[in-house]
Amino acid sequence: MISFKICPPIQLIFILFISLSFNLVNAQIEKDTLQAWEYYQKADSLFEKRDFKNAIPKLKKAISIYKKIEAWKQVARSYNQIVKNYRETADSKNMLININKAFDISSTKLSTPNEEQADAYYNLGRYSLFISSFKEGLANFEKALDLLNQISLDKSRKSVLTLDQIGVAHLRLGNFEKAKASLEKAIYIAKNDYDLHKKNIGKLFLTYALIHDYSKEYEKAIDLYNTALEIQIKEYGENHQNLIVIYNNLGVVNYLLFEVDKALFFYEKTLALKEKILYENHISILRTKENIALVYLSNGEYKKALDYFINVLSAKEKTILNERYLAPTYDYLGLTYHAIGNLDKALDFKKKALLIFTNVFSENHYRVMEEHTGIGSLYISKKDYKKAKFHFNKAIHINSVLFKTANKTPLGTYSGLANAFLGLKDFDSAIENYQIELENRIKLYGEKHPFAAATLNDIGSLYFKKKEFKKALAYYEKSLTILNQKDKKESQIKIYKSGNGDYLLQTLASISNIHLQLYLKNNGINDLNKSITTYKKAEKRIDTLKQIFTRYEDRLEFSKIGEEIYPSSIRANYLLNTKKENIETLKKAFYYSEKSHADVLEEILSASKAKQFSGLSDSLVNLESTLKSRRAYYQSRITEEQDKEKADSTVLASFEDKLFTINRRYDSLTEVFQKDYPKYHQLKYDHAVISVSQVQQKLNDNTTLLEYFTADSLTYAFVISKNKFDVKELSTDSLLAKVEQQRNALSQKNLVSYKKMSRTLYQELISPIADLLVGEHLIIVPDGPLWHLNFDLLLSKDTDSRNPQQLPYLLNTYAISYANSANLLFNRPDFDKSKVLNQALAFSYADTTALADGNVMRLGTLRDAGEDLPGTRKEIKAISDIVDGVYYYGKEAVEANFKKDADRYGIVHLALHGEVDNENPQNSKLFFTKSNDTIEDNLLYSHELFALHVPAELTVLSACNTGTGKIAKGEGIMSLGNAFQYAGTKSLLLSSWEVADDTAPELMKYFYANLKEGMSKPKALQQAKLEYLKTADPARSNPFYWGNFYIVGDPKPISLDSNFSYWYWILGAIALIGIGGSLWYRKRRMAA
Repeated sequence: MISFKICPPIQLIFILFISLSFNLVNAQIEKDTLQAWEYYQKADSLFEKRDFKNAIPKLKKAISIYKKIEAWKQVARSYNQIVKNYRETADSKNMLININKAFDISSTKLSTPNEEQADAYYNLGRYSLFISSFKEGLANFEKALDLLNQISLDKSRKSVLTLDQIGVAHLRLGNFEKAKASLEKAIYIAKNDYDLHKKNIGKLFLTYALIHDYSKEYEKAIDLYNTALEIQIKEYGENHQNLIVIYNNLGVVNYLLFEVDKALFFYEKTLALKEKILYENHISILRTKENIALVYLSNGEYKKALDYFINVLSAKEKTILNERYLAPTYDYLGLTYHAIGNLDKALDFKKKALLIFTNVFSENHYRVMEEHTGIGSLYISKKDYKKAKFHFNKAIHINSVLFKTANKTPLGTYSGLANAFLGLKDFDSAIENYQIELENRIKLYGEKHPFAAATLNDIGSLYFKKKEFKKALAYYEKSLTILNQKDKKESQIKIYKSGNGDYLLQTLASISNIHLQLYLKNNGINDLNKSITTYKKAEKRIDTLKQIFTRYEDRLEFSKIGEEIYPSSIRANYLLNTKKENIETLKKAFYYSEKSHADVLEEILSASKAKQFSGLSDSLVNLESTLKSRRAYYQSRITEEQDKEKADSTVLASFEDKLFTINRRYDSLTEVFQKDYPKYHQLKYDHAVISVSQVQQKLNDNTTLLEYFTADSLTYAFVISKNKFDVKELSTDSLLAKVEQQRNALSQKNLVSYKKMSRTLYQELISPIADLLVGEHLIIVPDGPLWHLNFDLLLSKDTDSRNPQQLPYLLNTYAISYANSANLLFNRPDFDKSKVLNQALAFSYADTTALADGNVMRLGTLRDAGEDLPGTRKEIKAISDIVDGVYYYGKEAVEANFKKDADRYGIVHLALHGEVDNENPQNSKLFFTKSNDTIEDNLLYSHELFALHVPAELTVLSACNTGTGKIAKGEGIMSLGNAFQYAGTKSLLLSSWEVADDTAPELMKYFYANLKEGMSKPKALQQAKLEYLKTADPARSNPFYWGNFYIVGDPKPISLDSNFSYWYWILGAIALIGIGGSLWYRKRRMAA
């Protein structure tokens, strides 16, 4: 064998070479390790910033390097970290792929047990919870904890977090006590080493709170949520993402406790944080908006809720492809439209939600069961009881499939089925199902919960319909006991459920009505007194609840509550007077009638006045004015786009988004006004109702106030003159039909039918109180369908005459004006008129954008114009001899000029075309001259007037139908004229039907001439009509041609400037003084 011997120098070189190579390898490894670590750290930083999309590639690069250098622990750790990122993006598929990779590395490349293996089991547990495999999740967390214990990490952060998730798994499985035990152990460990666990202890309290929340220990849950909140704010500050879940859950639990103000506060906090952290229209943001909308919905603020849900739906349709995410919003929109009363639209949305839930899940899924219950409730409202039964039974069947004998049907399923049986007159089946519903609610929420009270009310209602009043009263009184107990908290003033109204108010109203019915049955005075006493409580409840609403539409909707309360309270007080005569009971009946009239209009005018005297800063007032103007602008743009034959959905969505944002800001500002400025709140809401004696002080000897209150087949007439007051109960069957027949006869110029109905209505409405009417001026406060009746056209006598000029019109006897309420007429908030001219601002309409002429002129100049004038200019010329002012016509008669000058003139005269939208009264409009203006569309919508100030003493809207529209109970006609009242106009001359072009100028000329003579407005209009009738062509004497105009509001005379300048008087006076002085001087000289 040959051997080689390495000589020392060569050996040294070899050793140096090996050493150098080793150092080079180590250097490369260190370099690679450093680079991988940098990728890992960067990914961790991106994770904290919630930039999961960019964090994952960094971790993959780190893994590639770690694999190359065989750093297997870091490889496994990186895979576990990737899982966390995929979990945050809800990517379950990639979660599982990377969990398995982590398991593979930690099991084959590392000695077991090891920390990365424990992490992989933890992640597998989170994955199991994500896919709703709660038992598997629990098993995986327990394996993770066991591994941590084996490697002496039982007190570590990971151990505490694993105990937290074990608690969550038990929670999902309904093992509340085991869940609590797991969290109590975790919290105990964390508290004993606070510095180590301070980053997680807030999360532990959050989960602990959640367990109490799910086990319906709501008060304890709130305490724990607040503890978690305090810890997290201390550790992370007030704007950290960790607060989102706490704020959201506090919103949920307060909502369940009917603490709606607090719920809204926490949801708004949640939304504000999410909007800072997440991208626009993130699904989490949209869910919080839905939560906010649900609070508004349950609070009765339907317009607000609808705005939110529509905004969410629009965002989802633009950004989310999976239709399963649309279904909840469809469901909520169905609930909202149901509450509003748009049943067909509600049913469309509910059916869409049902279809999606069925397709995504199955026919036998809980969400499908919920939809069947909701659709059943809709069919109850539509009075289609057979279809309602089908859907409620379908829900009950799904419950039996899912839960066997356990009753986990949605609230309202069995009571809904009971309502269906009630509609079908099957009382026994109805009571049986009400009892099942009651038992279920007590089991879920306890016997002292408002939900139990609601079902007790349902049972009481059933016995009331069976006329078993004593039994009905017993159930309502049980309900009242529950609600009074709940009502001790300040927030309980706002228990208000969509579709049902406020439980306490319902209960009080029902108890009052039962006592009234018992009185009518048994004639017992105690029942009548109890009825009146309870109605007082209901009235107080209404006054409290109405302060919730910041939107006009929601406030108007809530005013319908009076339809259920005020008629019976008026009747009860009237009956008490017949039992034992006491004028005070009749005055109380008048009080309730006034409470029911024009409450919303008075509130809006009071709010406008309050802004001047409540200490609001100019910046806040200016901001409100700006927001109102911008809101009106986008409302108009939306309406304009919707009216197009083919609306641009993108443009429409953009306008709707902008309007939604403005409405949110406006609602927030209104809440600031009401919460931070007590004087504003006081001035807005604390307006006393005018008394009978106060009305009498306001009346002169020549005037009678006649206020009506309509209720079913009865109408109450309150007659007040300077020295007398009386109330009459009138029998008015089919009143609406009779008023409509009279109007139809007028529009068709059918004199025979007109005479018949006008005489009938006189006999029902005027004849019984004719002897009580004093003087020649009659102020009428109509109610319900009477707003569509021109009283001056009623016939006071039977007559065979077929000559309209000789008919015995009520017009012949009385100058009639109308008022929304006595309170508003005599105690109306006034505004600063120092800058308002006693002149007229007049406009006439021209339907063209290509007018060669047309400008602005003084009315005095128009006086000298020729007779050959187009259209409505004749009307303006007819008044130009009488009153001075400014007249816009032709291409200058545009909306922008009106808005510029509307707050400067005592009289506003608009001879424009009008269009009424009965479905959406706020979209009724006046047409100004078309132009190419890019800001104004030259359509003045009713909703725009809410943003304007029109402090005119008189506004004349001589366009057709300016005084017609949908009637809102208590608020009168939702007409264009009504909108001008909201803008501050004190009185209006309106038309009830289409104006005849050749009679309007003549009537207007007589009317203004009479005003200038110093007549009151109703007297001026009465005499104008009589003068016209006296000289009219017989072919134009039918009431249709001249009877459409009427006066609403302040009847007092109006001061008018002459149609020539005051300079003429001044110069004349100077001339006379000069002449007089000259004569005196000459006389002195002659005497000398």
